[in-house]
Amino acid sequence: AQSHIKYALQSLGFKKVDFADRSQLALNALSNHQYDLVICAFDLNRGADGYQLFEHIIAKDLLPGACTFVFMSSENNLPLSRSIIELKPDDFLLKPFTTKEIELRLKRILQKKLALKDVFAAIDKQNYRSAIELLNDHISNNHQPRWIPYLLKLKGEVITSAANWQMAEKFFAKVCKVSDYPWAKLGLIESFLHLGKLPQAKSLLKTMLESPKNKLEALDLMAKICQQSSEFDEALLHIKQASKLAPRNINRLKEVVNLARLTHDFELQH
Repeated sequence: AQSHIKYALQSLGFKKVDFADRSQLALNALSNHQYDLVICAFDLNRGADGYQLFEHIIAKDLLPGACTFVFMSSENNLPLSRSIIELKPDDFLLKPFTTKEIELRLKRILQKKLALKDVFAAIDKQNYRSAIELLNDHISNNHQPRWIPYLLKLKGEVITSAANWQMAEKFFAKVCKVSDYPWAKLGLIESFLHLGKLPQAKSLLKTMLESPKNKLEALDLMAKICQQSSEFDEALLHIKQASKLAPRNINRLKEVVNLARLTHDFELQH
């Protein structure tokens, strides 16, 4: 596998490739070097697995925005896959794969990351206004129509990170009128939630709960809405369902315990 990956990376122009077969070695490397690309395997020799390593990398903020992160696994397990995708890698490769497939997938992602390096640099500095202005330029001057959904989604994420919920509501509502992107609907629901528009959020969210593809995010948002309305039993019901779909999310499991305390569900706490 290493030789396949190394050959693919050299074909793409990477001159230096480091390998780390344990999570601590990977963390040391990320702490001491700046990488353009990280490929993380689920199966590691000893200690934490790749998922736990990915969680730790995010928690310690070891990845600059311009760095491409790809997760690789031979485990075709739906709950695990959902848990990995929830951490938002730039791509998720399932083994087995060919060298050509790796090259094509990586080339596509790396092109976007390199083209938007200025945007990610602004995001890393939390200069969200500058990032939005740069993204507007990229959207206006973009010559690759297939990039437009990616650019719009990234703009929505930046507005959300800036916690400008009035701007977010206008942006996501505008996108929803043009295209039926699930991420735009979820962004609009989150905007409603932060602006205290709970009936609008709940109404739009009911349709999202019926879609298997977006059910996880929808359940999380519905749990938040129920908590704001002090409907703790219903909130617990939704967060339990979300935990079954993606069982490795520690923060969500903590939320299950907190809600179990509020609802006096001693069995679930245990």
